Amino acid sequence: MDSLTHIIIGAATGQVMLGKKEGNKALLWGAVAANIPDFDAAFTSLFNPASAVLMHRGFSHSILFALIISPLLGFLIAKILKSKNTWQWIGLTLVAILTHSAIDCLNTYGTGIFEPITNLRVAYDTMPIVDMLLLIPILITMALALFYSYKSKARNILSIAVLAFSFAYFGYSILIKEIVNKRVVSQLNQKNIPYNRFITASLPLTNFIWLTVAEDNDGFHYAYQSILEKDSPNYKYIEKNHELLGDYSNSKAIKQLQRFTKRYYVVEHKNGAVFLNDLRFAGLDLRNNDWFVFSFEITGDYADPNISRSHPNRKITKENLIAYWESLKTERKSLNELF
Repeated sequence: MDSLTHIIIGAATGQVMLGKKEGNKALLWGAVAANIPDFDAAFTSLFNPASAVLMHRGFSHSILFALIISPLLGFLIAKILKSKNTWQWIGLTLVAILTHSAIDCLNTYGTGIFEPITNLRVAYDTMPIVDMLLLIPILITMALALFYSYKSKARNILSIAVLAFSFAYFGYSILIKEIVNKRVVSQLNQKNIPYNRFITASLPLTNFIWLTVAEDNDGFHYAYQSILEKDSPNYKYIEKNHELLGDYSNSKAIKQLQRFTKRYYVVEHKNGAVFLNDLRFAGLDLRNNDWFVFSFEITGDYADPNISRSHPNRKITKENLIAYWESLKTERKSLNELF
């Protein structure tokens, strides 16, 4: 999730767990602890891009990391504040860090919550990286809480409301994904589309519109569909072209990218270079074929290729925002007509 959502949930956790004893310091350190796992982003530039995408949300988001860092951070906070509540600070940091990692498991990127025992990256694909329907309510509620004294019941109730709404919303997102997945299975069967597996992921900002990517032996069928629209979408097709990797496919860097993408990727030659495009992420550009959020340019030596440092491009532009909201109007204009 985005940093602001983590900050708000961390601050609310701090208030509920330790706010009446430590005041605003509990909110501050709860917010700080809730963003500790994402400090790995400060070091990714030191690694080659293929390793960097796997390092982010890797060990720093694991249960083991939380168990190691929480006693150290909790003890340090207690020392800085000259607080006698050392064990409670340790408990707060542990809960805040583990909550961060658990929430990130709901995104598409993948979270190494069990590292180093296994390199499995957990991704439930139920939440976009930024969800305004979650962020705005908890931001307003937490802002209201700050108008009350740290000892007041009102601040505690509002902080509890932030946490309750957040986790209810996470549960709602899982339910919506299950509904979408069942709908996709029905659509693929009705259209006689062969597939080996498929993924669904919500677009940025809300989880009203979802991307579906269904793999067959040679390529991927993909479509966008709104949860407000019952009409079956028109599936488009994109070929894998994995053979275009040639001898690059034997390199360590490419194998890392294949693991990162969970092999939901296509390859294309463009401007004399090879591009590996990740299909798992949904951007806001629903009208163009070049909709990839992560696209890696590959050049140089086959054994040790140069991989571009691909920053996510979610295509959040004024034009795409207008088209997005047009699709959610009360008349529920079909995405098939719109795009």
